[in-house]
Amino acid sequence: MGPERCQKEIDEVLEGKDHASYEDRHNMPYTLAVIHEVQRVANTVPLSVFHCTTKDTELMGYSIPKGPLLFLTSLLY
Repeated sequence: MGPERCQKEIDEVLEGKDHASYEDRHNMPYTLAVIHEVQRVANTVPLSVFHCTTKDTELMGYSIPKGPLLFLTSLLY
């Protein structure tokens, strides 16, 4: 099935909208799984830019203190 299944799922969820919203991802489990698998296997951004927090913050339920370097690979979850 491959890309045809992803396209079908996207078309069904978007129903004519111009673009997907962040919330739409919950209704596209197959497409999301394909994206995660491509990222896992292909390592599409092997040298991503490091980030640094400028203040104590919370990201996806994790407390991150001010200062450490962060290497973010995927925020799709």
